[in-house]
Amino acid sequence: MTLSGQRIKDYLVGAFLAQGTTGDIYQARSPQGTQVAMKVLNSKLAEDGEFQRRFLREIRLTQVVQHEGVVPILDYGYENNVLFLVTKLIHGPSLQEKMKRTPPSLEEVRHILHDIAPALHAGHEQDIIHRDIKPSNILYDEIEKKYYLADFGFSKRPGIDETLTEAGIVVGTPYYISPEAIMGEPLGPYSDVYSFAVMVYELLVGVLPFQHNKLYQISMAHLQLPPPRMIIHHPEFPPIIETVVMKGLAKKPAERYATMPDFAHNYGAALEQLPPETWNKVFWKTH
Repeated sequence: MTLSGQRIKDYLVGAFLAQGTTGDIYQARSPQGTQVAMKVLNSKLAEDGEFQRRFLREIRLTQVVQHEGVVPILDYGYENNVLFLVTKLIHGPSLQEKMKRTPPSLEEVRHILHDIAPALHAGHEQDIIHRDIKPSNILYDEIEKKYYLADFGFSKRPGIDETLTEAGIVVGTPYYISPEAIMGEPLGPYSDVYSFAVMVYELLVGVLPFQHNKLYQISMAHLQLPPPRMIIHHPEFPPIIETVVMKGLAKKPAERYATMPDFAHNYGAALEQLPPETWNKVFWKTH
């Protein structure tokens, strides 16, 4: 049932925008007349007391992170059995949608790192780990020409049990999960670095490093298998860029970049060593 045209708290719900894993997203008009995004949580989740507590705790956690690259939470509440979250309206697609339409170049990936690495680092400085880095959690504002990090602090718990179907098929997050998360070990900024490196690998060559379907297969791949060389997917892929990405994908946290800004800096430095005419080149595997 659509909520378009209804009022929730003091917000007039407008057009339906998208369906997320935990609820629907609408455009809405605030009491001040500004356009915002409103996420309305699934009714079954909204009635779950434990989920409500977690929802509110995670929102407060998110609000600790004050950074221009994080989609800001403007309001939230529970009214008439509706659990909702109001954020800045991003005028554009998720990175997941954008990359399907237009595969990113080396330069575009630098842009993504430039915008998102500081946002993640702001959370890390507050001991907040995102834990759910993936293209669908990064939004692109086509008016501002800027990337935003979404769902900061409102991600799945750092395990893989909550992301599986009953059939045991890997969906979403496990493709980007760090080895230490699989093992249930303590997470840190290095865990987000790993997940981001998985995403950068995918952005640059169009495929994930580990593409198995079953949980145990992808878990073992993250834990034991080296990522396939990126040159396998495109014979002209620059080795200097591959080296940067592979460091982020190191199995041992101590062997990765210490911070997300380190990752972004090393990527940018490597790109600067390539001829400028290659910066806008796309290296997705052709079929």
